[in-house]
Amino acid sequence: MNPIEYLTDIEIKAAEALLVQKITKKSLEDISADLGISRRYLFDIRQKPAFKTYMRHRAMEQASEDLHEVMHALKAKAKKGDVKAIRTLLEVIDAFPTKKHEIKQEINATHSRSDEAIEAERREIEKELQQLNLLN
Repeated sequence: MNPIEYLTDIEIKAAEALLVQKITKKSLEDISADLGISRRYLFDIRQKPAFKTYMRHRAMEQASEDLHEVMHALKAKAKKGDVKAIRTLLEVIDAFPTKKHEIKQEINATHSRSDEAIEAERREIEKELQQLNLLN
């Protein structure tokens, strides 16, 4: 089922306006006024199963378009030595699968470590990344 086949032009325009609502900062009243419909009709449109399916489909399209940029930013942070970004990147590429319960974090341990110890850990992680051909 292609949800767009079950939507009117106004419903498609409403969906597209709602998808960028956070960017445009338009209220539902503004969107309905722009479309020339009542706020109640906009509410009714949003309840239609085909509309909801279309919104999910479009949101997934937008997310997949942004995925490349997100991965690029994650790699850049990892290359700068951001430990959390490195771990996330390694998990994403499934180099070292982890489970949340396997990662133990000691809150005060970071504060008591010397700069030399932190730098040594960063170099070790950078070396592992180079072995995975992520840094060049």
